[in-house]
Amino acid sequence: IERLGPIADFILMHDRDILIRCDDSVVRIVGGRERMVRRARGYTPQAVKLAAEPRRAVLATGPGLKVTACLTRGSEAFLSQHIGDLANKSSCTALRLAVKHLETVLEIEPEVLAHDLHPDFYSTRLAEELAAERGIPTYAVQHHRAHIGAVMAEHGITGRVCGLALDGVGIGTDGKAWGGELLEVTPTGFTRKAHLMALALPGWDKAAREPWRMAGAVLARLGRAGEITERFGDQFGAPMLEKILENPRLSGRTTAMGRYFDAASALLGLCPVQHDEATAAMRLEAAAEGRTAGRLPALHRIEPDGTLDLLPLMEMLCSVRRTDAQA
Repeated sequence: IERLGPIADFILMHDRDILIRCDDSVVRIVGGRERMVRRARGYTPQAVKLAAEPRRAVLATGPGLKVTACLTRGSEAFLSQHIGDLANKSSCTALRLAVKHLETVLEIEPEVLAHDLHPDFYSTRLAEELAAERGIPTYAVQHHRAHIGAVMAEHGITGRVCGLALDGVGIGTDGKAWGGELLEVTPTGFTRKAHLMALALPGWDKAAREPWRMAGAVLARLGRAGEITERFGDQFGAPMLEKILENPRLSGRTTAMGRYFDAASALLGLCPVQHDEATAAMRLEAAAEGRTAGRLPALHRIEPDGTLDLLPLMEMLCSVRRTDAQA
């Protein structure tokens, strides 16, 4: 009531306590097959059969965004319901309760705790806290290695694979923001084989909420910084963006595919600012769906170190008018 009161005239309530919070599941049909986007009500806790049985029961507490927990029992892995982003106390409490619920329902005491490589996530601190209380070991797992490992587990793959992780953000083993990674993954580790060319992240996290900043970073990288104000002059801070890009304290770097989607969407005039998560990418998807571009020249370069440079593609998008993008 405290949270919804300011935005609602009336609130319809019931007198039943919500013991286990569980959002709606989200499913898409792709190629005639059901593809799970968010596993929650009706699908959890549901076992995923593992091709290889872990030697010990493992509890994984997840990352910081779009979080779920996972607990193994023998050769099965059980996912919690979708918890969401650990951005407030309520979400953090929900994760703690979900972990306790999994342990109670499955009657399993984990012997190992796994968490994200990022030291500041609540999920990491929770894993370390539980491990200290119970005297069991913890393992930090790189974010994108975990993504690929999850796909391996889902499809019963136990050998060596080459996996492509296209993501929004995840800390790498070098402490930098990753998100467009080609990894050689084995059951015991991984090697980073290639990645997207790093883009500047002007304003750090603000760049993910304001795609025009990523477009500005691309323009500057192309030697077209003078176009930033011309294209995005109505955005607060646009005249200062070039200076922000020159200051490493105000501008990070990322290899994330998500930020390339943001930049493309803003360059095409589809979404310079997003008020809801992933609006820029969804508008880009909607504009492209059902359309073919015909035969195009190679719009990328691969550097000797395995870096995939998409600047030729981004430069082509700079020349596309908004009306063309929506046609």
